[in-house]
Amino acid sequence: MRCESDRMYTVLTLTGGERLMVSKPMGQLEEILTGHGFFQAHNSHLINMNHIRQFVRTDGGYVVMDDGATVSVARHRKEEFLELFSKF
Repeated sequence: MRCESDRMYTVLTLTGGERLMVSKPMGQLEEILTGHGFFQAHNSHLINMNHIRQFVRTDGGYVVMDDGATVSVARHRKEEFLELFSKF
């Protein structure tokens, strides 16, 4: 569902709510997952576009994921995000 960086590790949150920590930096996961429904919404978050419940435009813009977690969308990525979001 989403990946969150934690220095040289990344915490993966799966659709069932399970959380896994892997010893790969976010950049490596981004290379693998981009183009497969994932988008880097922020420097520290890679999100699965298929698991977004809603996009909230206030407070700079953020998404609410299926599990209720909120993830900010970086200002410089907002236009690209909105274009991609309109396709899902």
